[in-house]
Amino acid sequence: MGSVENEIEVTLPTAELKELGSGVTLLPPLSRRGYGPGLIIVLPSGTPEYKAGGTLCEDGVPPPLLKWSEEGFAVVQILESAFERTGTVDEVFNLAISGLRNCPECPEEGGIGLVGTQNRVCFVLLH
Repeated sequence: MGSVENEIEVTLPTAELKELGSGVTLLPPLSRRGYGPGLIIVLPSGTPEYKAGGTLCEDGVPPPLLKWSEEGFAVVQILESAFERTGTVDEVFNLAISGLRNCPECPEEGGIGLVGTQNRVCFVLLH
């Protein structure tokens, strides 16, 4: 077995949580690659949150925003409450798409995916 002296220390990636609007947040990819396709996730307002500077896990499970970011996606999380506060559905999604387009870690050619639930039915849309 090698000694600790010979091991190379790997710096884990960090990303800044960005508030795009009330109930709409962006987290760039937390993968070693450092960039990835865009993903919009629509979640209930009571979903566990990822706080800037810390990880909140419930029963050892990270919140969806953090988990998808760790998988290499630039993630915009939209809580259902954003649709009530921000305005129309178009306004909320335009805010999310604009956030991804302005995110340097999210190349435009990677496309944008959409994942959400409505009345216990999951929907997935890839563009």
